[in-house]
Amino acid sequence: MATEIITVSDARQNFLKIVKELEKIQNHYIITRGGRPSAVLINFDEYFRFMATFDILSDKELMAGVAKGLREKEEGNIFSFEDVFGETF
Repeated sequence: MATEIITVSDARQNFLKIVKELEKIQNHYIITRGGRPSAVLINFDEYFRFMATFDILSDKELMAGVAKGLREKEEGNIFSFEDVFGETF
């Protein structure tokens, strides 16, 4: 996964080419304006994964459950698939 830094002028001139490239590969474009980062262009699938991750991380109840599970694992309080479901995996 590569990251390219381009100016807003370059992005404007090459927008269709950039979009076609993003459809094929997971690349990032950091768009600068006046020499400072202003925006980011990414592949839609990657955006969707970021948003799904953000939703999970924003769910306090879910994250508390994850933290509890990790603590239980560290304490050795785990069960095998067979113990839980009565069959081997």
